[in-house]
Amino acid sequence: MLEAMGVEHGCEVEICKVGSPCILKVESTRFGVGREVAARITATVTATVNGSPLPG
Repeated sequence: MLEAMGVEHGCEVEICKVGSPCILKVESTRFGVGREVAARITATVTATVNGSPLPG
């Protein structure tokens, strides 16, 4: 289901809202996923400020 919405291994996803539903943004599309689906997503977090990586 997530792959059909553009969420694929290695894609960049922005978390717009934490909770239920969890609002995710992939490219220009936003969508909500329930707690059960969100709990099954594994991600690597890359923190940035204004598009630049945080030091350290």
